[in-house]
Amino acid sequence: MPSSTPHIWGGSDGDAGFGIAVDTSGNAYVTGFTASTDFPTASAIFGSNAGVGDAFVTKLNALGNSLIYSTYLGGSFSDIGNGISVDTFGNAYVAGETESPDFPTVSALFKSYAGDDAFITKIASDKISGTICGQVVDRENGPIESAKVKLKRKNTKISKSTLSDESGFFQFSDLHAGKYTVSAKKKGYKKTKQKVRFEEGAAKEIELKMKKK
Repeated sequence: MPSSTPHIWGGSDGDAGFGIAVDTSGNAYVTGFTASTDFPTASAIFGSNAGVGDAFVTKLNALGNSLIYSTYLGGSFSDIGNGISVDTFGNAYVAGETESPDFPTVSALFKSYAGDDAFITKIASDKISGTICGQVVDRENGPIESAKVKLKRKNTKISKSTLSDESGFFQFSDLHAGKYTVSAKKKGYKKTKQKVRFEEGAAKEIELKMKKK
């Protein structure tokens, strides 16, 4: 039977969710309206309600039990987030309406308020990234230098590669949450690989053990 995980969250005043999206890792992105000055925030771009009521953008982890980020979004009057979408990189795109002449803008196509405007806002996930690091070793746990280590994200064309150093160490940074495959190959050894999954902002350490041909 299908299961559900209901959640109630908000502040001490009126709050409403109007849009939801889910990324490939199962994280949920929600937008809506809040009149609360104590709406739950985490890693917020805007940490306080700036007006009569603000839009909010909240990202929940795949289990639905933790806020990855949650932020107010608005100016000195009323602002509402009506819809939200997310791309394969975890960037969120919010569409809504604003009555605020001071609604926050960056690289705006239209820089001035014309009265009861629509808005489109992108919230990049770049500021919340993770790391996969580890060591390439042989069967006796000796370090393998100059092994080509490749990282590929599942169901995307995203990939990175590097060489292990003299200690067999390698590292991939600025990664978004998701499922990855990390592989290592070097002449004279059999190729090895390992699957890795982690949440936003996490650091994962693995060991790639290689066997001689």
